[in-house]
Amino acid sequence: MRKLVLPKYFGRPSIGLALFGCANRPFYHICVFPDRALGRRSESSILEQVGTFDPLPNVRNEKLVALNIGRIKYWIGERNAHISVPVLELLGLCGLFPIHPKTFIRARNCRRLAEAAAQQAALKKEAEEKAKEEKNETQESKTGGKEKTGGVEREQLKEPESENKDNQLKREEDKAEKTNDSRGKEGDDSRVEARPAKKITEDSANDVEIFKRVDSEGEYFPDQLNYSLERDTMACDDLQLLYPNIYAAPCEDADLDVTISSIPVLPNGTNILPYVNLNISALVHTPCSHVFFRLQCLEAPDHDDQYCHDHEAQIRKWGRMIWPCRALSVSKMALIRLPFRFGYHCFRLFGHSHYLINVSLVPPLCTSSLIVTIPLETQLHSSIAQFYNGDLFNPTDWSPLVIVDLTPTDGVWLRYERPSDRRIKQMTFTIYEKRDTSNKFVFTEILDAPNSGFKWTNVPAGNYSAFVYVNRHDCSLLCSDGDSGCIICPHTMVKFSIIKDKYTTAWRNLRSVANFAKVLALALLGVLLLAALLMLSALIYARISRSRCQHVERDIVLTQRPTILLIYADDCVAHSSCILVLAKFLEDFANAIVHVDQLELNTAGVIPTRWLVDMFAKSKFVIVVFSEGSQLVLEGKTLQCGRPFPDLFDTAINHVISELNRHIASQRAATSRVICTRFIFLHMSYSPSSVIPPNIAAFPVRILSIPAQVGELIAHLHEQPVGSRIVHQANTTQLESAIEEVLAFRRSNPSWLENRIAQNVDKEAVRADISSLPLSEPQSFPSFDEQIRLARDFNIEPPDVEPTLESGIGVDESRFALIGSPDDESDSS
Repeated sequence: MRKLVLPKYFGRPSIGLALFGCANRPFYHICVFPDRALGRRSESSILEQVGTFDPLPNVRNEKLVALNIGRIKYWIGERNAHISVPVLELLGLCGLFPIHPKTFIRARNCRRLAEAAAQQAALKKEAEEKAKEEKNETQESKTGGKEKTGGVEREQLKEPESENKDNQLKREEDKAEKTNDSRGKEGDDSRVEARPAKKITEDSANDVEIFKRVDSEGEYFPDQLNYSLERDTMACDDLQLLYPNIYAAPCEDADLDVTISSIPVLPNGTNILPYVNLNISALVHTPCSHVFFRLQCLEAPDHDDQYCHDHEAQIRKWGRMIWPCRALSVSKMALIRLPFRFGYHCFRLFGHSHYLINVSLVPPLCTSSLIVTIPLETQLHSSIAQFYNGDLFNPTDWSPLVIVDLTPTDGVWLRYERPSDRRIKQMTFTIYEKRDTSNKFVFTEILDAPNSGFKWTNVPAGNYSAFVYVNRHDCSLLCSDGDSGCIICPHTMVKFSIIKDKYTTAWRNLRSVANFAKVLALALLGVLLLAALLMLSALIYARISRSRCQHVERDIVLTQRPTILLIYADDCVAHSSCILVLAKFLEDFANAIVHVDQLELNTAGVIPTRWLVDMFAKSKFVIVVFSEGSQLVLEGKTLQCGRPFPDLFDTAINHVISELNRHIASQRAATSRVICTRFIFLHMSYSPSSVIPPNIAAFPVRILSIPAQVGELIAHLHEQPVGSRIVHQANTTQLESAIEEVLAFRRSNPSWLENRIAQNVDKEAVRADISSLPLSEPQSFPSFDEQIRLARDFNIEPPDVEPTLESGIGVDESRFALIGSPDDESDSS
């Protein structure tokens, strides 16, 4: 019979090292793992951490070993845990054992060899006794009555079919018991097993077996144990009513282990259909006199499920509805060596039905509650699917029996029954929380073999649904309505409700701190809101009071005459004209002296760079006007030069940045940021503020927009405080007209900015072009009128208008003629 493996306390636990570091820096935790039969150790299968071990020594050649001696003694003394060799050496070096670890290991190996030899001798003796008893059985079978085989006494059943089935199940249990004995599981040697017949009614006949245990104390016989099995539901219920507080407390993990599995029942020549029985097995670790099994149906979509839908028979028989109940009573518990196992498999399971199983112990007066459900019988067991479909059944259409253990107070266990006829590498658990009108996805857990379950801790109260399935590439758990090609994976859905929050102690403490912090934060927020309301009320009152006061206006005479240097980029003719209008505006309404290249570089003999350096040093304020063209210049591009002097924006902005860096360096010791009042950054209204690069806008300089902030510009030029209200009467009509001309130019020339970029000329190609030019007749010297026209075109000084110069040479005569003539006679002769 296939059993569901519980990772909690299956078999004999082991104490070993778990690597929690890395290859370059190892660090080990000393942990307790389940039985080694579960497969490879992993972090999810750790039962408890009992210590730490650092293999790398410190500067004093010491290795850190921290042990929880109390818990280690519990696992070794009470639970008979297996100890790995590295942990044995650590325990021996720490003084836990009175002998050296190597000596202990050798003694343990010798003891195992002696136990194996004794076991072989016992098996040989048992085989000899069995051969003798088979001869006696042949003689006693003629007379009937009771038979005694291999030290096991049992009652003969009247139904031969049930006897054949139970004998087969007993042989499987004997084989499992021998396997457990070979693994050193001393706790499973003595077991009480209740075996039902095929019927699923509450008063079905049962066969009770006591498996003997051979040791130094001798054998156990039924008359020594003095046990009884209550098969009647009403009598079992009356017995359980004697303990009203049996459901008050949950059973601890160390007291009880419940194993749930399913058993397919095939016709085997009888006129019945296949069905599935529920097998409940309780491994009891604590002394108790009564063990109760009670089955309760929670939900059953199949109306043939008599546990949920057919209650009339129970009401007619007992006068009230009583859920199925079975009880095991043992009066001489002192004679039984713990743990012992009580199993029962009479209850029938129906597809998609949900059952609540309560396993109770007396006198601990505790109960373990589990919810069990299965899919369709054909999906659960391939033997039933083969019975209906023959060889046409699909072995991949399988989904498991699912168990939800509600016993723990800090969470729930979700498990599934691993199949016996196939190998499952991974099982997927998808959890949803059921809301009023929708389902909320919680999480998905993927279990690798051989793990058959996981514990979900810190579960809030609510209604949940768990979908358990094998994740395949050719199907999906959810399919939309319009997707006809989507295939839903075979799955088992279990519904369970958490009435009360299940939190760990650490999580409860953390939630208490979080709730306190939340209340404190809300209180502080309320105080801040109250203070903000009070400040807002005071501000409104101050503004109202100030508005009621009479404002006294006074005129400020612009007595200062600041000098200003305007720096800009030659974007286009309209932009340059707008800059001239801005300079004229500052001279008229700001009482300033403005230096601009368009007015001062037209004089012959003025070097542009020297003029820039001189004006930069002499000017009190430097205004930099940023535009789209200046942005291109800062990016390293060159604008076409349409004026007789070069564009000085690139050179000027370098001077400005250097001066600002010196200003910032001198202000590093200051606690607050001081604005540099000499420099002002402007952008016209037709240019966005983004034309000023972020690295330049980060300087401590005022940035203004013209003409919207003309008043602030005038106040800054006359050293008025920042934020002062300036009422100016400047006429900005001409400035606004110049801005409109720029906008009209841009609208009529959408690609004006691309046309202003100067293209790089290949000098070699130019030389080749010049060399290919044809020779022509030399041009004559331009006439006087042509000289005047060319002077006007190139903005240079025109020739003199006087017909004669101080030299006495006429305009039309040759300026470089020799004095005298070669034909003149020499006076020297």
